[in-house]
Amino acid sequence: MTPQDFVEMLRRHDRFLNRQSGGQRAVLTNFDLSGLRLANLNLREAKLTGVNFRGCHFVNADFSFADLFAADFGNAELRGANLRRADLRGTRLCETILRDANLKEADLRPGALVIDQQQPRNGSKVDFTVEKTTEGNDRIVDLTGADLCRANLEAAKLQNAKMEGADLNRANLNLARFEGANMRGAVLSEVRLTGVDLAGAKVSVASAGWPHALRDTMRQHALWSDSDGRKGRRAELAGADLQGLDLSHAFLSGADLAAANLSGANLSDTEFVSANLSGANLEGAYLSRTDLSGTKLTGASMRGAVLTSVRMEPVVQHRRGGQGTKLVKTNLSNADLTSAQAAYTSMHKARLDGLKYDGIVEAISDHMHRLQTA
Repeated sequence: MTPQDFVEMLRRHDRFLNRQSGGQRAVLTNFDLSGLRLANLNLREAKLTGVNFRGCHFVNADFSFADLFAADFGNAELRGANLRRADLRGTRLCETILRDANLKEADLRPGALVIDQQQPRNGSKVDFTVEKTTEGNDRIVDLTGADLCRANLEAAKLQNAKMEGADLNRANLNLARFEGANMRGAVLSEVRLTGVDLAGAKVSVASAGWPHALRDTMRQHALWSDSDGRKGRRAELAGADLQGLDLSHAFLSGADLAAANLSGANLSDTEFVSANLSGANLEGAYLSRTDLSGTKLTGASMRGAVLTSVRMEPVVQHRRGGQGTKLVKTNLSNADLTSAQAAYTSMHKARLDGLKYDGIVEAISDHMHRLQTA
């Protein structure tokens, strides 16, 4: 399609929207339109299944009620765009700028394109059909690192969406559906959450009360982890003062928290897999369903802490240079668990040499033994 063809298509579509003679709905399937720069583009009600819009600049564009099934808007700018009730199932919106965009009632559930089995054999264009179900191997909507600041997501369907490190600052999320969504590191400052369904979502609602610098650190850490270090940056919180903070559901796997002050902090459902907590102060902290698998806790103080259903399992890590794998155990060497309270906590194969426990390890072991033999 030439630029002239595209402009002519837009003219016919505009006549279609205005119910004028000679009008024709814009229909593009699996086209590559990457890199386009058009302000105030009007593709309301257009059928744009599988179209590649990567890197496009569509400020204030109108895609309301459009069929954008499995389209790709990666790294595009849709600032102020209208995507109300658009079909965005299976769409890629990774690092897309959606500031002030309207996604009210948009459908961002999983979806996939399926190639028609009755393919032409004369070399003509391959046809695509849309798989309408949301099960099986459907592509999950990817909003990783997307800028949704002040966006309107009221009543949007975002079940199972991938939203690590998304910026939802001051967004309207009223009545939105986020069941099963991965929102690790997402910024939720000053958001509206009336009637929001977050069942099974990986998100820390408490992040709204974190200092700005900590929210940014968590966001960058989620992007770093998701991209295997290619984007974002690791959370370097060694020696940080996080005393008394609500860090429930936070994602800190692989983070450096050596000698950090986490005393009295709420660490329920927090992920610390393979993190460095050596010498950290966790006195009086609350750990429920916290994952400390493969975590380094050497010399950490957990005096008076509460541990309920905490995981301290060994984890398999890949060696540098791809030279095989290694088993990394949770390391509690020389840690202090004096006066801590524990129940339903697994220390399977953890390193316990030099641990100060005041009877706690025996209590856990005895409890786990009775559970296993019941």
